[in-house]
Amino acid sequence: MSVVLVGAGKMALAYFEVLQHLSLPVIVVGRGVTTAASFEEKTGQHVEIGGLEQWAGRADDVIVAVDVEHLEGCTLAAISAGAKRVLVEKPGAMEVTGLHRILTASQRAGATVSVAYNRRFYGGARRVREMIAEDGGVQILHVEFGEDAQKLATSSRSAEVLSRTIYNHCSHVLDLGWFLSGEPVELTAWQAGTLPWHESGIFAGAGRTNTGALFTYRANWLVPGSWRIELQTARRQFVFAPLERPIWKENSAVEFQSVEAGSDSPFKAGVEAMLAAFFDGKDANSLCRLDEQIKRADFYNRIGGYNTTNS
Repeated sequence: MSVVLVGAGKMALAYFEVLQHLSLPVIVVGRGVTTAASFEEKTGQHVEIGGLEQWAGRADDVIVAVDVEHLEGCTLAAISAGAKRVLVEKPGAMEVTGLHRILTASQRAGATVSVAYNRRFYGGARRVREMIAEDGGVQILHVEFGEDAQKLATSSRSAEVLSRTIYNHCSHVLDLGWFLSGEPVELTAWQAGTLPWHESGIFAGAGRTNTGALFTYRANWLVPGSWRIELQTARRQFVFAPLERPIWKENSAVEFQSVEAGSDSPFKAGVEAMLAAFFDGKDANSLCRLDEQIKRADFYNRIGGYNTTNS
């Protein structure tokens, strides 16, 4: 059976490179003529324009890598066509109600849907997770999700997607922090400031995970910033800045050292290992389940102040 790859943009190209490396037969289904032509020029792979239901019926496995606005529709179409496993780009759907619709459809069809957070599969992140387990778990987590507001404002993202940037985009760094420290169960969130494309521009908060770890977060989009994760166990401290290259040190030590995670994949970081988990089932528990994303969506929305009352 072939793998159906839905989308012909930048992320779809990253998936295709790995699929080609794995020598898997791929059917690429695009939505736009321009992106399809660009994809074909770069890869030599023919892109089918439209007809997802027809093509998805020929495969058990479907990867959905389209714009946020179309994730839900394409995923539902793939399930309706008979796909048994779907890997959909984050956040899975524009709204949590869309995630619920996908979950209901997948349960009725006996299909499995996972949300693609490739940063969980960075070599450094996987090694840090092992080291954290050796230490008995995380005690403290701190996450920063700074952004370049001007860059975001001039991006190709729609106004609707921009207005929910934490859920649609910054969930990548928050997800990784919680993946390493435990699921959030309590949260107090504050927002301040404003931007033309986002109701608030400054964020801070604190909470607790189901493992007992305490966490804090902050971001100020009124000035340029970046993503950062800090964790502390009873024995060691870890810093992800950038996320691809974590460092660590003993609590009593002065100098940090690099996390040794083996050789890097030549493809987009985390994608090869994520697809291995998706296809082979090895480390499948590291994939983001749909029910897990539904629970986390509530916290993303509270952090952003999206249609919710702070608690």
